[in-house]
Parts: sequence; structure tokens; C-alpha cells
Amino acid sequence: DPVTFLTTTLSVTTGDTIDFMVGPHGPENLGGTDWNAVSITISDSCTTQLPMDFNWDCYVNLEDLAIMAGDWLTCNDPQGPNCTPPIVPTVLRVDFNGYYSYNEPNNALWTYEGPGLLGSGTFWNGLEVSYLTPNTISAIYPGPGLLLDDGVTDSGITITLAGNEYGDRADSSPDKLLADYLLGYHPGMMPPDPNIIITISGLIPGNSYRLAGYGDNAGGNVGGIWTANGVGPLDLTAETGTDNGILENVIADEKGQIVVEIAEDPIGNLHYTVVNGLELEGTFTATPVRSCQSNDVYEEFDFNEDCYVNLGDFADFAQSWLDCNNPIDLSCEQ
Repeated sequence: DPVTFLTTTLSVTTGDTIDFMVGPHGPENLGGTDWNAVSITISDSCTTQLPMDFNWDCYVNLEDLAIMAGDWLTCNDPQGPNCTPPIVPTVLRVDFNGYYSYNEPNNALWTYEGPGLLGSGTFWNGLEVSYLTPNTISAIYPGPGLLLDDGVTDSGITITLAGNEYGDRADSSPDKLLADYLLGYHPGMMPPDPNIIITISGLIPGNSYRLAGYGDNAGGNVGGIWTANGVGPLDLTAETGTDNGILENVIADEKGQIVVEIAEDPIGNLHYTVVNGLELEGTFTATPVRSCQSNDVYEEFDFNEDCYVNLGDFADFAQSWLDCNNPIDLSCEQ
């Protein structure tokens, strides 16, 4: 029988799907059974991302090269002599691990990995302070330097103490996190200066940081009143019943330092000042302490995973140069 062919103009929008049948042998074989069902979904952009299309605009072009150039020659190889430490936003977490004269040093045992006030990161540095040398950090766990919360990169930060009478361990604490403490004054000890000063050095001058402070004395609600580079006060005393809190927008001075001053918790005539730890959130200069390959941590554009963003990665990028998958660009390979 004669067959009539109809030409139809369809009105479609993005997301519509057209289903039709295709006969591979032409109109003279319409009575055959060799037909194929075909579906086409209408799209005004690519639905899959090309490997080097970083901004996902369906083209590998100069805009993607500009994005890659932002990481050019960065590396995270601690053995590389020309490797510039990356600038990373993250959190530094410090747990002061004090111990009294009858305690054995317990840094590894008493440093706990748990969440803090500033996000879900879990890595804490244990700074050990003994009764005999109350203003000297004798060990850092795991060390040798303070690590950021990924547990991989060295923060480049140093911390010094002043005004401490001793460090002690509170065995009655329900968990190991912030169980030890630094004590600013103990009755009968001279001189009776209840203030603790913590100097954080190695920060980026002029940058803003968030500082979380921890008081508490194994659940005893004993702490102090915190200020940092003029920001505060943060009242973590027994009268408030608050063991921790956050100071916002603390600016590192021209030396790249934040000086934390913690005044006494006025409990009767005891004049205690207790500090258990702190967190600092912001941007740090970070130096990898182990090989990126051994930790499986690479820069975003280190395609060949050799710990450097260099010509080797550019060669990988060049293999996709000017590829595109834009369905409305007739010059683009579909």
C-alpha cells in the first residue's frame, strides 16, 4: 500500500524527551521488522562534564586554563626545595596536656580525637606542660610541629605560655578530650598571679580568625575570662556555668601573633584560672609534613599525582584542549 510521509514541526523545551522509530533500510522496506527505538532529550547545555572542563561550561578553553593557572607550580612535597607552602583555610586544635609531679607524661594516652566548637574536624594537638616547668611546652603529640585538623599538614604555628603555676591531669573527667588543664593560680603558691597568657605566633598578619576557648576543670565549671588582641571578654567562669565559647574576628597583629589573656575565675578566695584548650579557625601557611603520595593527598590540578602542578599536568590538560560537548554548537563534536 502507498505510504504517506508527514513532516511535523515540534515545539520543545529543555528537558523534553522525543521518542521515535528509525528504520535502517529506507522507505522501501517499511514493512520489515528491523526497527530501532530512539529517545532524544532536549538540553541547552552539556549533561556530562569533560575531564578538563573545570568551570563546566561545555568547553575546554582559555577559561579552564586560567583556573588551572591559579594553581600553577604549587606543590605539597615536603622534600621539594622550591615547594611553596600552601595557604589553606582550616582549624588548629590544641589540647593542653598538663601533668602533676606524681603523674607520668601522658600525651599520647590523654590526647583525644573528637569534635570541637569550630566544625567537625577531629584532629587535636596535645601540648604537654608539667608541674616542674609550668610555662614550657615540653612535648607536642604527635609532633614535632602543630598539625592542622586534617592531621597531615604542619600549621607553622608556635605557642608560648606565661602566668601558669602548673599543669595537672584531671582523672575524673568523663573523656580524654580536654581532661588535663593549665592552672593560673593555686592557693598558697606565690606569686598569686591568676592570669594566663597564651601567645600564638606564625599567623598571617592582618588576617581574621575565630578563637574557641575551653575552660572547665573536669566538669567543675572553672575557667577564666578570655580576651584576644582586644576582642572580648569571653566569660567562661563558674558564675556563668559556661565551659567554652567563641571569640569572633580576632585579627592577627603585624607580627602575625594573637595574644590571649585569660583573667581569673573569682571563686570565693581561690582565684583560679583554668585553661584546657583552644581552637583557631582561619587561613594558615601549611607545610606538608609527609609525602602527598604516602598520604594520598594531592593538589586539585596535580593530574599525574607527582605532588607538583607543572608541565606534566599541563600536558594532560592539553590532550583535551578545545574539546566540547555543547549540543547547540554545530561546530562541536557530538
